[in-house]
Amino acid sequence: MAKTVPELTITTANGLPGQRPYVNLGLVMGTSVRSRSQMGNFFSKLKSIGGGKIGGYENLVRAARDDALADIKERAASLQATAIIAFRFDTSSMASGASDVEDYFEVTAYGTAIRALSALEIQDGQF
Repeated sequence: MAKTVPELTITTANGLPGQRPYVNLGLVMGTSVRSRSQMGNFFSKLKSIGGGKIGGYENLVRAARDDALADIKERAASLQATAIIAFRFDTSSMASGASDVEDYFEVTAYGTAIRALSALEIQDGQF
């Protein structure tokens, strides 16, 4: 059974225009680390000789990005966030052992979780 990913407003902006006052819940991150099989790496290197897209890697990166996004949404929802602002993706690659071959890559999604205040909280000054 697939996980249900919470629906949140996500923006790269540092705030939401017209948004009610909100509580800053802090930094949230989601991470996915992936690797490709040695055989997949071999065939991708052959393909790269001619240039062009490497579909296997594109699919792997897309899946890692989707996983990191689902992870950050779950973390923000656990804080009762209604949105994530200042959202970004970051990627890096890692080599294992003494080789210079990049065996793993990481995609990290990060931003600031916020919770919009209700009209009652604003009226009562509960923030």
